[in-house]
Amino acid sequence: RDAIDAVRDRIPGHPAGDWYEPTSRHQTALFRATSDFFDASYSAISRASSVVARFNRIFGVNYSDNKPFIEWAARRYPSLNEGTIAELEAARRFRAMLAHPQQSPAYEWATHANPDYQLIHVVLWGPYGRGKNRIPLGAQTDHVAAEKWPDWQFPAPDEVSVTNCISSLMHVIFADIL
Repeated sequence: RDAIDAVRDRIPGHPAGDWYEPTSRHQTALFRATSDFFDASYSAISRASSVVARFNRIFGVNYSDNKPFIEWAARRYPSLNEGTIAELEAARRFRAMLAHPQQSPAYEWATHANPDYQLIHVVLWGPYGRGKNRIPLGAQTDHVAAEKWPDWQFPAPDEVSVTNCISSLMHVIFADIL
């Protein structure tokens, strides 16, 4: 998370303060830091699943994939609000697109900031696919930059929110263990 902020700190803003002026080097650095963050967040969720497996006497489950583990956490811990679970799932899906491009429609990426998400961030975008799944899970078609990227877009989930959601998940898991 801090690495993403470090890249953002190096990106100059426009003198009017209305937008950023990243170079291609800044954009590439932001994409790499974002990709690294979502790999690390995926690993952290996997580690949470490993803790649950390690304490099988308490939890009675063992998952080898993060998707069913997140679904289990939603059922097991109703105290985790829907937003927390949705954010964990969005992070998982975003990372899956980056790590497994063969499983998703072809995409391109860009950096973007808008009134709803003022920090410069990475957005994956691409054309509609064929078949019943025309857009990747987690992507949206009503993005604020739809005039630039007309079919689907998938903005990187906010890294601070993802970090907080992983912390919340670990909190309830450790509470059960203790």
